[in-house]
Amino acid sequence: HVEELPQGAGGSAWLFAHADTHTPGAALALLPDSATLAAAPVWADALAREGIVVLVLPVADSTAGLPQARALLRRLPGVDTTAIGVWAAGRRATALARELAAAGHSPAFTILQNVANERSALRVLRHQQLPVLGLCGGPHATEARRLRAALGGRNNAVLSFPNAAADLRIPSGFGPHFGPGLPGAVVEWLRQR
Repeated sequence: HVEELPQGAGGSAWLFAHADTHTPGAALALLPDSATLAAAPVWADALAREGIVVLVLPVADSTAGLPQARALLRRLPGVDTTAIGVWAAGRRATALARELAAAGHSPAFTILQNVANERSALRVLRHQQLPVLGLCGGPHATEARRLRAALGGRNNAVLSFPNAAADLRIPSGFGPHFGPGLPGAVVEWLRQR
């Protein structure tokens, strides 16, 4: 099930949900940046097929709209309200890391894609014991080691895809496709939360 949710001048949000609303499952708000926008619906569809409800927000340079997105996800049938997370990319991932570190409250899990090395914010997240998955693609893959060191902890993981683009897809003659092990590695990490 895919549904457009108009957001005014900022564009539309898109809801991707699985057909089974009787079994509560995880949900996430996906905050793409301009480098990952084209892949966002592909990711949302792949995750929805695995039973994860995904709300893709319009592109912005901030986490604007996140509180409303989380509230919307909490009201949806088929969503486990204790398993609502956030996936942010690029500058939005950096902004999210700072906000979560300052807020002291957090979503059930966070995925930070191509996040800048904000060591102080990432260490605060580590001490809050917030489960974080770091995804590093393309030119950001070189940051994986520093991200691992900053996040540490057994709840956290960092996956690096140096042969993929920033959107974690590999260009090919038949169109881009997911990098090796994707989306399975993300789905597996989410299921372990």
